[in-house]
Amino acid sequence: MKSLKELIEKAKELKNKGLTTEEIADALNVQRDTAIWLVLHAEREKERITTMGDIYVDWSNFGRNIVRLKYIGKAMADFLRELITKGEMEEPDVIAGLETGGVPLALQIAEELKKEFAIIRPRHGSETKEERKQITGIISPSFASVENKKTLVISDVITTGTLLKNAIESLRELEAKPIGILVLIDKKCADELNGVPVKYLIRLIQVAR
Repeated sequence: MKSLKELIEKAKELKNKGLTTEEIADALNVQRDTAIWLVLHAEREKERITTMGDIYVDWSNFGRNIVRLKYIGKAMADFLRELITKGEMEEPDVIAGLETGGVPLALQIAEELKKEFAIIRPRHGSETKEERKQITGIISPSFASVENKKTLVISDVITTGTLLKNAIESLRELEAKPIGILVLIDKKCADELNGVPVKYLIRLIQVAR
């Protein structure tokens, strides 16, 4: 499922097939109360779905352990190979990690796919116009250049998507060719940011009850 709307549609489909609430809950991997909520909303499709509060993601049990972190990177690299094979993602020239959480993941993915590795320093909303004009330093000069190269951006978590949108703008200013964003955990549930497709290993879909 890619969104709450799709989850509601699936609940409606299962309900129409005659499944019980318990069976719907099992099929969708949600609690029984959540299944009831989904079915009720499926019957009121025109009702506006209210955006819920944020969810904190703590993946430090992976991040602080180099072995676990390595396997997460390998899983993301394997997923990327699948996307390329299916034609859902172009093959990148450079794997660029967004500081800080995306860097170790990008490094592992680059190693697995034998690609060049870059580091992106994200822009923040607090920067002045003059600071925004100074694009030098956005890409660390100690690593690969992104100019005229198909660049895949790697991050750990998407929350609002602001930093990643800024990263895409920075890459375009540097004449890079951003082809996609790959994240470990997607909280925003957007299929694209700034015209660039977003792919994920895990997507968190908030469900009100």
